Amino acid sequence: MLSPTEHPWHAHGPSPRAGRPGPVGAQAYAALRRAIVTLRLRPGQSFSEQEVAQQLGMSRTPVREALIRLAEAGLVEVLPQRGTFVRKISAKAVSDARFVREAIELAV
Repeated sequence: MLSPTEHPWHAHGPSPRAGRPGPVGAQAYAALRRAIVTLRLRPGQSFSEQEVAQQLGMSRTPVREALIRLAEAGLVEVLPQRGTFVRKISAKAVSDARFVREAIELAV
């Protein structure tokens, strides 16, 4: 288990609940998404729902809701009895995204 200073969602700034209004599930989602997008949680890295809940100072229910949303967005993969993993970035997905971006930029 990581020490509190090693947790990727605490790498910058205070706890996501500190002084921020809104549903706790949305705060968990934002903290985890930010950690994934900024590569503080690396592709293929595993983490536990309970560990995240403890570090964010909330119950497991909002973390579970956030993980469902992140899985739907394709950012994490939840494997029963194995854990939750940050999805690896596929070369095909990068190529497809680049193609779409270039097409949009040329059209504008």
